[in-house]
Amino acid sequence: MLIALNGTLPEMASAAGVTHASVPPGWAPDVKAASAYARGRAGTVSFAVRTKGRFWGRDARRSANSASVIKAMLMVTYLNHPSVRDRELTAQDQALLRP
Repeated sequence: MLIALNGTLPEMASAAGVTHASVPPGWAPDVKAASAYARGRAGTVSFAVRTKGRFWGRDARRSANSASVIKAMLMVTYLNHPSVRDRELTAQDQALLRP
């Protein structure tokens, strides 16, 4: 499995109401444990964790065109948002969803 997040994902997350959580001082992801888990999975696994000040990952700079499922999930979340659910999509909404 190869998952990559790119394109309009940040814009869609923002539109869907997803916000950034605060990172406690000294916090770091357990990349070693996640990498060990990834080694046991079939296929190619890459991942990344990014905060405002740091970037961690396993083969995180790999490019892949596989974010479609995640983008679709965010689109559904956006379309189900109470302020969007029962109204026509604006030109801005359509421009955001088109890619």
